[in-house]
Amino acid sequence: MVSLFRRGSTWWVSYQAGSRQVRRSLDTDNRRIALDLMARVERRLLLGEPEPSEKRALCDYVEECRGFSQARKRPRTHLNDMARLSDFVGSVDRHWLADVTMADVSRFLDRKVNEGGIGPTTVLRFREILHAFFQHARRLG
Repeated sequence: MVSLFRRGSTWWVSYQAGSRQVRRSLDTDNRRIALDLMARVERRLLLGEPEPSEKRALCDYVEECRGFSQARKRPRTHLNDMARLSDFVGSVDRHWLADVTMADVSRFLDRKVNEGGIGPTTVLRFREILHAFFQHARRLG
């Protein structure tokens, strides 16, 4: 069952996807548009189609993030961030972004500390770039 609600002037939908509760902004303040979008979400759920963001591969988001980072960061910072992100993507055995879990991130960071001998500051830098990567992917949908 999909429900429609408003936060401020923006309409949102809420529904169950498997065992998790999903709340997603419809990015509209028009109720009629929101009702149409809600009907699309209901139809997608009834047909068992995955969310659009679940269809994108991890490497697609890395390329999007690469362009975003290159346009907004200094060259050396961009190179360091992309090296860290590539290190993570190379170590995780997932093809779809939606399949990456916090356990994957934790295992990666633990392995870097235990095997690579990196310090707390470097761990923080890895966390920062991974956080920025997943936030950027969330914005892209």
